[in-house]
Amino acid sequence: MKGLFKLVICWIAFAAASIASGVIDRIFHLNPIALPGGVTVQSMFLTELAAGVVLVVGLYPLARGLAAPPIVRAAAIGGFLLLGYGLNGLIEVRVFTHVLDGGMGGVIAFYVTLAVVLGAAYGFSFGSQGQPAGLARRTVPAWLWRGAIAWLAWPAVYFLFGMCVAPIVVPYYRAGIAGLQLPNSLSAIFGIQLVRSVFFLGSSLPFVALWKGSRRSLWLTLGLAHAVHP
Repeated sequence: MKGLFKLVICWIAFAAASIASGVIDRIFHLNPIALPGGVTVQSMFLTELAAGVVLVVGLYPLARGLAAPPIVRAAAIGGFLLLGYGLNGLIEVRVFTHVLDGGMGGVIAFYVTLAVVLGAAYGFSFGSQGQPAGLARRTVPAWLWRGAIAWLAWPAVYFLFGMCVAPIVVPYYRAGIAGLQLPNSLSAIFGIQLVRSVFFLGSSLPFVALWKGSRRSLWLTLGLAHAVHP
């Protein structure tokens, strides 16, 4: 029950971050995202709250497996939200849709606020106190080939599964339905994914250093955390 109570607190932190980012938008006159036709602010907020449940539950196994002081745990979760979710999501949406045309400021405010508020809620609610394990001692060549594999993993997965769904989704992109668009070439798409992969990797490495469980549990929990993008 104690863990469930803390999860509710984290979900409230998500809702508070969403409301606070809206207040920041008004104070600084940031342009919000243009809502699709028929979508109201109220229905959008309710959808965000539902997505927050998925995010909070998905991050829980990762957060509880960290061994570090609370402020370090908060920084790791906050960085993950800002880089792995926020910046990566902004790149994807900005390149492949027109949704953020004129509304970038509001989205940036949301992800920065989410990283600070929800990161703190998780960092001070879950995990254990203690010194982090740190990254393993390896030679430079050993780090280089491991880093290269991790960096190239995302583009490989992206194109592998992209080829599976391309016959279905590409016509919608080419028709510009719902503001969708495609870059001019496959090389441009590949370059974008290489950049995004840097942020995926950078947001994941802190957990490799702070994890107190087995490699398999880190693999599963980190994979789950990446899968629950709100």
